[in-house]
This record gives sequence, C-alpha cells and structure tokens, in this order.
Amino acid sequence: MNLITVSIILVFVALSFARLLDAPLALAVVAGRSMEPNYMLGDLVILAKKQPRIGDVVLWCTGYTHCVMHRLVDIQDGMAVTKGDANPVPDQPVPLSAVKYVVVARIPRIAVAAIIAPLAVYWLTNIARAAVTGIEAVEAASVFAVTLYIVFTLGAPILAPIPPQSSSIESMMPMITLKHIALERGSVLIKYNVENTVLMDIQNCTVAGDGITSHCSPYLLPGDTVYVHVPQLFYQELFMTGIIEYKLSFTATLSYGFLLADYTIRVPWKKPILKLNCTTIVVKNMNPVPLDVNTTIYYLDVIPGPGTRYEESNLQSTPLKVDPWSIVTIPLERGHDRVYVVARYQWLGGDIVETRLAATCRR
Repeated sequence: MNLITVSIILVFVALSFARLLDAPLALAVVAGRSMEPNYMLGDLVILAKKQPRIGDVVLWCTGYTHCVMHRLVDIQDGMAVTKGDANPVPDQPVPLSAVKYVVVARIPRIAVAAIIAPLAVYWLTNIARAAVTGIEAVEAASVFAVTLYIVFTLGAPILAPIPPQSSSIESMMPMITLKHIALERGSVLIKYNVENTVLMDIQNCTVAGDGITSHCSPYLLPGDTVYVHVPQLFYQELFMTGIIEYKLSFTATLSYGFLLADYTIRVPWKKPILKLNCTTIVVKNMNPVPLDVNTTIYYLDVIPGPGTRYEESNLQSTPLKVDPWSIVTIPLERGHDRVYVVARYQWLGGDIVETRLAATCRR
C-alpha cells in the first residue's frame, strides 16, 4: 500500500468518525431527500463546530448515530426549531444543546462520484493484477471495502431520519388552553397555558355584535398573555342599540401551528352612580363609553308659618358629559334647607330619570 492510499484512508476515517468524537470538523453524507433541491441524496457535507444562526443548515443529534440535518428556522426559550427545505412543516423542537454542527460546505454527489470512481477502478485493477499473490489481493480489496464502507455505510446512518422507537427525545405535542379571560376597563385580557410551543404573533383581530363590526388591536404580553384593545366607538354603537355582548376573534401564530380564537364577551353595563349631599353632586361612570347626564337642581327653603312647607328658591340646570371610568363633581349652593336633583340620561336605547333628595341642609 503506497503513501497516497494510506493518507486517503486515514483522512476519510478521521473525518467520518470525527463527529462521534465531537471534533471541530466532521464529514457526513446526505442520506435523505428532505433538504432537496439544495442538498441532494449522496452529497458530501463538511460540518464545523460554530454558533448556529437562524437560516443555517445544522446537524442535531439525539445519540451517536441518530442525527438530522435540517435548516434552523427559529430559536425560542432554549429550543431549536428546524425544518427540511422540502418538508411542509417544521420538525418538533429540540434543545439547542442537541445542535452539534453547522454545515459549512457541500460537495455535490457528482463530484463525490468523480473522486471515488477513479479510486475504485485503480484499486480493482490492483486487485486483478495481484490475484496471483493472495496477500496483496486481500490487502487491496480490504482497502477498497473499508473506504466504501466509511463513505457510504457509515456516513448514511449519521444523517438518516430518527426512527420513532429509537429517539431519546420524547414526542412533544404542542398544546394551548385558555387559562383566564376578563374584561378590564373595556379591553380584553386573555391568559393561556402554553406547552411545547410559543405565542409569536396575533393577526386578524375583529369584534362583532348584532351586525356591528370593528377591528381591534391585539398585543402580546409576557406570561403567554394577549391584551386586546377594543375601540370606544364600537362600544358606543353597542350601547346605543342595547347590545350586551359581542364576539372577539383573532388568529394566533404559534411556533408550531396556529390558534383560531373565538370568544363571547359580555359587557357588564352599569348605570351611573349618582350621589348627593348638601354641598356636592357626584356622578360616577364605570362604563367604556361616555355618558351625557342632564341634571336639574332644585333648591328648597322652608316657608315660615304653621306646618312644614317648602318653596323653590332657585333652579340650576347642568348638562354633564361623564367620560369612561371617571367621576364628575358639581358644587351646590349653600344656605338652603333642602336640595332636590333630577338626573336624565339615555341608557341602552331608552331614557332614564333618577331623583335624589338631600334633607336638612341648612346649618
């Protein structure tokens, strides 16, 4: 065996077994079609130890011989998501630590064949010439067999798909369930329980109630939480027509799938709180819409003489616009025996009249 033959064998042996030794460089053969057309079956690839980036073709392993060569498409919470260029969906996420190598070079299978074919012819010729001498024939045949074994037999299992029964990573089913949903000051707060996937984006957010529709603004918050801002104008239209619930719909993009969300939101409309004492009127609005409240204030004083009779000594009419989630306070005149207030406002499509009386006001 000459020096060139020995060198070739040693290089192939070293590079083929380098991955098993976690060496900086390694060699492998593409053994599947999931990366076509960029990586063809039989292509030779050179692997290097380096920090993987999204878009790199990487080799991740769950054992010494069970590895997959796919493109890295996402990194989330210490998990790597890969996908074959020819596959319709990504692979199951694996720990980032399972990514062992990044592909740094590709030798097309035609070039591999062009290298191996002359060597095969050379060694077969040597075998034929040395047929009369058993030792040389066996030696040449062994060299040829070992080389082919290294390139094809050993290289192929390294990149072959992981059989389900031999994988050391348990199958992880993406799961998302509703944990909590609440209406907070007109906005909707939704919390999820998320397993084996990640909330990435919210799109196509709409609200609709009895023919009234509007777009909404969703936001992703930490802790697998979605915050949805619902326009005030939409609430005003619901309020004017007396609608007490609406549908909230959106599409959530996950790192592994989609969620089509559709929730019924009930609006707890609350009548304004009207409080009266001898010095102030307080109107409190706890709704997501402004309220127009017209107040008429009657100041009453006792008429001197037998019995207790009152006469109206003054009248004050005050229109109020009470903003959502706010309080308005009106100061009253002092020096009267009683104060009587009539408040009128529209409520869910109808008119409401409320009265309040403050007695024994004079000090």
